[in-house]
Amino acid sequence: MRDGQAARQSVVVTLGGLPISGKSTVAKLLAETRPKTVRIELDGTGIGHVCQTLSKAERTDLESRDINLEVEDSASVAANWIERNFDVVLVGLFNKDAVDSIAAQLDKRVAGIRYYSFALVPPLSVSLQPRGSRRPDEKEKTFIKSLSKWFEPHGYRIDNQNQTPQATAEEILRQLPPKYEER
Repeated sequence: MRDGQAARQSVVVTLGGLPISGKSTVAKLLAETRPKTVRIELDGTGIGHVCQTLSKAERTDLESRDINLEVEDSASVAANWIERNFDVVLVGLFNKDAVDSIAAQLDKRVAGIRYYSFALVPPLSVSLQPRGSRRPDEKEKTFIKSLSKWFEPHGYRIDNQNQTPQATAEEILRQLPPKYEER
């Protein structure tokens, strides 16, 4: 914690699931809905930051960058945002080991973090179908099928096959503590 920074509890949300499960869309809604929240993507799509305090031009500039991060790097990036009083939504293919690794690294650098883990788990057949703007080709379908055989998502599981992304984001928001205006 930096000198002079008031003690507070930051929120870190890990949002996991197979590709095309809706993670990025839901994370974007969480970051847009919850003040001073940034999203960091780790599932091969790079890194994206979205928060209400940034202007549209700043959001567009940040979203246009494609920086692939490893789990270790994401904890460092997340800590930088938390030190600026932001909450963080981490998006990726998270199992328990990955979530524990991120938490251990963050706890070494920043005190007072509350962790919440969610996994979007629609049936595999849903993840293999076009969803939103995503249209999986045969190569991606094969990849998703192979991942589904060994990937064990971590956290509160949400079967979002019959929910809109907004409803899924609202379900997650109901489980998070309220934001405090003085942040």
